[in-house]
Amino acid sequence: MTIEVIGLAAGLLTTVSSLPQIYRILKTKSAQDISLYTYLMILPGVLLWLLYGVSADAIAVILWNTIAFVFNGTIFILKIADDYKALP
Repeated sequence: MTIEVIGLAAGLLTTVSSLPQIYRILKTKSAQDISLYTYLMILPGVLLWLLYGVSADAIAVILWNTIAFVFNGTIFILKIADDYKALP
């Protein structure tokens, strides 16, 4: 097993861990239990990892942090929408 496969597997697992939260928010139409401050820290962190991956030419880091930014950004937007009672 190469180190790249380990990186791809780790990225897959940590990135898709956001999907159950997105599903729950959409199913319950509530993000009240979500911490806004958590995602105010996660989003810049993921963006910094993405920039690191680009500078290091690390495909696994670039791939999974791009997807993680979209997933976590979705949770952040759903949280903001719920806080302002505009959740679909």
